[in-house]
Amino acid sequence: MEKFAQEESTTRPNPAKSLWTVIAILLIGPLGYGAWRLVVNEETQVPVAKVVLPDTVEGHRGPVYAVAVSPDGKTFASGSGDLTIKLWNLQTQQLLQTLSGHTAPVASVAFSPDGKMLVSGGRDKTVKIWDLQTGKLLRSLVAGTERVQTVAVSPNGQILASGNEDKTIKLWNLKTGALLRTLTGHSDGLEGLAITPDGQVLISSSGDKTLKLWDLQTGKLIRTLSGHSEEIEGMILTPDGQNLFSGDKDDTRQWNVQTGTLLGVFPKASGLVRCLAVSPDGKLLASGHTDNTIKIWNLKTTKLLKTLSGHSDWVLSLAFAPDSEGKTLISGGRDKMIKVWHLGVLE
Repeated sequence: MEKFAQEESTTRPNPAKSLWTVIAILLIGPLGYGAWRLVVNEETQVPVAKVVLPDTVEGHRGPVYAVAVSPDGKTFASGSGDLTIKLWNLQTQQLLQTLSGHTAPVASVAFSPDGKMLVSGGRDKTVKIWDLQTGKLLRSLVAGTERVQTVAVSPNGQILASGNEDKTIKLWNLKTGALLRTLTGHSDGLEGLAITPDGQVLISSSGDKTLKLWDLQTGKLIRTLSGHSEEIEGMILTPDGQNLFSGDKDDTRQWNVQTGTLLGVFPKASGLVRCLAVSPDGKLLASGHTDNTIKIWNLKTTKLLKTLSGHSDWVLSLAFAPDSEGKTLISGGRDKMIKVWHLGVLE
């Protein structure tokens, strides 16, 4: 049975009438996984507690370093320290197939825009491209002299970007596997990559505490964003590509992509930030932490809406499913577990 993540609302019931509430909380435990259970004051109909029960997906024998959801929202992929990539049915959580070929942990995975291919980056210094219809490895690219930390695919499906611990970014033709160019400028290993929805700008984060924006077509550096005091662990774009979020062990920051302006800093939370995800509607930010929790934030107000507990070790990867309401969140942990969270009303 999963641990309940409980949170009191700002409205508290009359203590004299709270006994029924306690009983209700005890009774909702066996109701099942994958839904919010809302306790309501019988007279005022005001919520007094919320409980979220995640679905647990087991199968990996190592930490789950990466998760990604297919464009149609039906499948998700997970990359692990057990050297494999697994494809799962999002609705049923059934294992569809296992992709084997990496000789070191898989650090990053990304779907092609049409959902027919999957790209993986591994600590074996390779980028691999997989045909998801057959499960076959299409090609393996030697991406550098050090391990691959992150991969991203352009919205038009033509360019694959990979970031390495050797401080370089490589741009590849996804269809042919040809190396297009190598980008240099970071003074430490790469941590994250993202491409704007218009396919014009590549954004990179690094252990050198900076973010860099590159012209994806020419490879030229547009600007460098500085301000973090520690290595940047998590980085994510909003769906419209206008805002960028980056997190280190001290804080999470919001930037305007077009101007490079720092828009705000989220309140410091317990546990170091390891990963970030933004909901499809652009309203929620999820952050995974080393205290084994996931924090859900209101992007507009930077208010902490919810703390999700369920992992027994660090949360290493996060991805929202591209559903219309943005209420399905997938997390991967150092505990080798995958959790599927079905988020309800948070405010």
